[in-house]
Amino acid sequence: FGEMEVWALEAYGAAHTLQEMMTIKSDDRVGRRKTYEAIIKGNPLPKAGMPEAFKVFTKELKGLCMDVTLYDKSGETINMDNLVKDALIEERKINSAIRNLSSNHGNVSEDETPEEEENSLDDTLQSAAEEGLTTTSDLSHNE
Repeated sequence: FGEMEVWALEAYGAAHTLQEMMTIKSDDRVGRRKTYEAIIKGNPLPKAGMPEAFKVFTKELKGLCMDVTLYDKSGETINMDNLVKDALIEERKINSAIRNLSSNHGNVSEDETPEEEENSLDDTLQSAAEEGLTTTSDLSHNE
């Protein structure tokens, strides 16, 4: 999807289509899975999340020694490490829900027990470490 196509959609006033092409269909992994789950369950589509390209862009700016601070609508600082960790956890939960829906042909299984959720979190953090991502706890050990 190129720059001229983006301009054409902007000129046509197709904001929703443009947002979908730039996030859910592009690199918003969690948003794509949430959308798929919503379609399977027949629920309304969720709002688009933060694209991975934006996260990479902020890391590149930080690599150039620029102090990048993100704020939410209420003016609170957004911690990117927590955002990455939360996205991994959310992605794991959605993948599990989609697998349950696929294997049960629409019958949603019961929620995980707290012990299974804790193991799932440990697995998610381990996956993040294997992918080279750092979490807040990893950063505190390096200091």
